[in-house]
Amino acid sequence: ANYQIMITSAAQFGLRDIFVGTVICRNDGQTFEDRRVAFNALVRNNAPALGASLGVNVTVVDIPVLLPQYNVTTSTANTTYYVDGIHPSRQGYSLINNEWAKAVQTQWYKETSIGF
Repeated sequence: ANYQIMITSAAQFGLRDIFVGTVICRNDGQTFEDRRVAFNALVRNNAPALGASLGVNVTVVDIPVLLPQYNVTTSTANTTYYVDGIHPSRQGYSLINNEWAKAVQTQWYKETSIGF
């Protein structure tokens, strides 16, 4: 999927906070790894600016940076984080979920003022 089209479509539908993720490593050969690294750089370097040009906030949830065990192909053999070298384990998905939740809470909490 083209992340630019998805961000633009979301903005056109009225979403103002858009969250996009980067791709974690997997045991799928050097070609995949090269493409993953290039794609992640493209998202990191361009998604927020595209959002700004559309008048929306784009937050990049950069799992390989937030959780380094998902940025090193040697980690794919670790069954704590991966089931089969490609898919995260239950614990792995829990770690990834926590990072997504933090990103959403950080964005939405800063826009909400609750006085007590």
